[in-house]
Formats: sequence, structure tokens, C-alpha cells
Amino acid sequence: MSELQILSRPMTFHKTGTRKIKKSDKKNNRLLKIIAVQTICCAVLCGCAYTMKTNNNNEYNAYKKIYVEAMSSNIEKAPDNIILKTIENVKVHIDKFIEYMELMDNKGGENSFIPKNVYYGNVILSAKPISPLDSGYITSDFGERKHPISNKKDFHTGIDIASPQGSSIYTVLPGIVEETGNDRIYGNYIKIRHSENIVTIYNHCDKILAETGAKLRQGERIATVGSTGISTGSHLHLTVMINNNYINPISIYEYL
Repeated sequence: MSELQILSRPMTFHKTGTRKIKKSDKKNNRLLKIIAVQTICCAVLCGCAYTMKTNNNNEYNAYKKIYVEAMSSNIEKAPDNIILKTIENVKVHIDKFIEYMELMDNKGGENSFIPKNVYYGNVILSAKPISPLDSGYITSDFGERKHPISNKKDFHTGIDIASPQGSSIYTVLPGIVEETGNDRIYGNYIKIRHSENIVTIYNHCDKILAETGAKLRQGERIATVGSTGISTGSHLHLTVMINNNYINPISIYEYL
């Protein structure tokens, strides 16, 4: 396999790569989380009350009587096992929700939705890359955007190319399969190393066809298009990294 080189790459980085979220943004995020948690609590408690009333009306009336007496006399009533179990269930749902929110907040860089390892400069390779698909169209560009599912500010670390389910995916350059696997967000993926400092990653695949360690010629079929992970439809999310920095995949095609 011939060694690829980067012919021109000024070592400057975008200033927004390390910007932090403003205090007002953090306050708004906390407020939204509190409102969401309160909504979940209300929904769960209402659901429990409705279920109890439907399945055991006598028990429901008994708890209703205790509640009315406690509220009217300001005397606290000790909860029994059923109430404790309900509280525990609510706590579990809240913990899972907070865990998901923290995962989405931390995805893409500490205290920022923009990764710190982003490069916006021009990249010229010594080899000509090919398209990873026979056909398709770009539905989401590289860079800042509003996430299509969470509607939160997000940084897209690659480009999304829509293509029919099962369409062939090809390696854009010769290389070695460094890793394959399944990610909660990116689904089935295959990572190919083209040189010491150039890597491409193909995400949301339906099937992975190349094995880890396989030596690939340019244009070899490595996977098929799918919609695995967090996805709104069948597409390929193509990521290109140079020296462990995310770059716009389009930039490797612009200076051919």
C-alpha cells in the first residue's frame, strides 16, 4: 500500500473550537432539564393513579381518603410499600432521563457542542479519493447545525449522504481496516486507516463486509448503507480525520 501524504496543511485552528457555553446557556439548559423532570414525574404519578383507580377502585378510594385527610389537617402520613415503590420507579425514570441529557451535552467536547479537535483549513492529498457511494445526495453538511432528533445545537463531525438501504459503500482511498463495531449513536461503523495521519469512518451501516485488519484497494466494497444507531433514515455518515482532527470531508475533493 502506497503511503499517502498531506501536501499542504497550515497548522491553524478555528477559534470557536474551544469556546465555552455561556452562563445563560447553562442556566437555560438546567431550567429545561428541571421542567422535563417535573413533566415526567407528573406523567408517571398520574399514570399510577389512573392504573390504581382502574384495577382496584377500593384501594384508590382509600388512598384518596388518606390524601384528603392529610391535606386538610396538615398531618404527614407515612407512605407504605406501594407508595415507596412508585417513588423508586419515578426516580429510576428521572435518573435515566438525566443520564441521556448528560450524554447529549457531553457529545462533541467538554463544555461545548463544538469539538476541540476541528480543522477548517485546506487539505491537499497526494492521492485522488473517490466517492464512497455510486449515487446519493448530501442531506447534512459538516459543521454547526440543529440536531434533527434532539433539536439541540450540535456539531456535525462529517457529512450525511442519503442513499437507498443496502447500497454499496466503497473505501475512498486504499488502506487497512483498523476497527469495526457498533456504537449507540453511530450504529454499525467501519474505520479505515489510509496512512499514519489519515483516517476515514463510515457510519450507520446496515452490514459491515470487510474484516478488521483487511488490506483494501481503493474502491473496494466495505459495507452497505443502513440506518443503524440514532438515525432518521437510510444514509452514510462519512467522517474524515487528519492527525486526529475532524475535517470537512468535502475538502479532500475540492483541490484535485
